[in-house]
Amino acid sequence: MARCLMFESKLLKKFRAKAVNTLVYLLNKLPTNNVEEKTPFKAYFLLCLFCSYTTSETEQVKEEVPARNDYRIYDLSFKRVLTNRDVVFDEGRI
Repeated sequence: MARCLMFESKLLKKFRAKAVNTLVYLLNKLPTNNVEEKTPFKAYFLLCLFCSYTTSETEQVKEEVPARNDYRIYDLSFKRVLTNRDVVFDEGRI
């Protein structure tokens, strides 16, 4: 399936790892027969295997994790991957 993604998008071979990561991400978001009415991501997100936990009596400070809503863009002129949140896509021009 990763080959199909690469072929259809006409990506270079050096982006094979990114295509496989994208494929795994997409497969984890699709529903499956193994877990009823849930996607694998929803079934196993925050699932902790073989662990224990304790609570403390002190006040805990919640650290906010920054959201990862960014795009990875390959710059053809410099041959490097840029990461940016503010991207406008021009789908009319390919």
